[in-house]
Amino acid sequence: MAPATTPRWSALGRLLRPDASRWAGLGALVAGTSMLMLGGPLVVRRIVDRAGEGADATEIAGLAVVYLVIALVAQVLAVVVVWYATRAAWKTTNELRVRMARHVLGLDHEFHRRHTPGELIQRVDGDVTAVSDFLDKVVPKALGAVLVLAGMVVVLAVLDWRLAVGMIVYIAVSAVIVVRQRHRAVTESSDEMGAMARLYGGIEERLNAAEDLRASGAADHVAWRFVEDSTDAVGSAVRRERAFLTMWWYVQAAIAAGWVLVLVLGAWLVSRDLASLGTIFLLYQYVLLAGRPLEEMVHQLEVVQKANGAMVRVIDLLAVQPTIVDQGTVSPPAGALSVALDGVDFDYGDDQPVLRGVDITLAAGRSVGIVG
Repeated sequence: MAPATTPRWSALGRLLRPDASRWAGLGALVAGTSMLMLGGPLVVRRIVDRAGEGADATEIAGLAVVYLVIALVAQVLAVVVVWYATRAAWKTTNELRVRMARHVLGLDHEFHRRHTPGELIQRVDGDVTAVSDFLDKVVPKALGAVLVLAGMVVVLAVLDWRLAVGMIVYIAVSAVIVVRQRHRAVTESSDEMGAMARLYGGIEERLNAAEDLRASGAADHVAWRFVEDSTDAVGSAVRRERAFLTMWWYVQAAIAAGWVLVLVLGAWLVSRDLASLGTIFLLYQYVLLAGRPLEEMVHQLEVVQKANGAMVRVIDLLAVQPTIVDQGTVSPPAGALSVALDGVDFDYGDDQPVLRGVDITLAAGRSVGIVG
């Protein structure tokens, strides 16, 4: 599967590449927010250490003001990041919607015969909306998480390389646990999407054939089929929810384990004068920060899965080419035109001809009615 999907992702990158400057601005905002998130705990570390050393209240108050300013600016930047990401995502995907709509309208009748208007609306608008959700919800948070985790390791390495190694091990183990549970959640989510598609597809099909079903006395049979499809969909939804809750509990367990390790290790280091109390408090706050990306991975997993499928469908739809290409260069004359059919065959795409060798000539201004 990997070789087949890689070109699709590359093609999507080419679609979004004209907006590189727009996303570069978002990256700068996320980087600034990440730096402030890392700087706040450093100020708190300084406050704790200086208070333990007996610093006067004026110095402590000044550091507290610095911390409050950092926290306030970080919150403002976080709001700006959300606004900017949403705006950038919608501008990018609106351009993609226009391109897809123009492409679909240029495809020939055979394509539209095989795809209903509702399906095409879902692919042009619904799939692109899933891509937009991925761009404005997942991309900024994922970038911010990478910058925060990398920054934490750098800061701890400057203070004590052993703390940095411990943080790397903690992040790696927690990520492995979550990723292992993620595979199960992805499988259950895919099963649920398939069950819901069968349910809604069956509803649409039976509503379109409602009169025929009543005439043939098949109403009870259809009702029981609906019950069976609904039961399957509910069961899939329950299994998906159970898988997500299990993964969420694993994340909470990893975060709680980090707290316990910091408290135990911190007490041991402080008792032997190997680290200051402020450094241990800094480590504790960084463990809290490291837990946020793990929680976001759980919350945004469904968005990522929908966007993954949507991206593939967007690229596949844009790759469809019309079988009949209009290369005419002559415009018809003004006024009514005559129509002539010579030796026309017709079938419904199943290689079973319905009409063979039909010849029809309609003079200009005449009308014809076809029944059956």
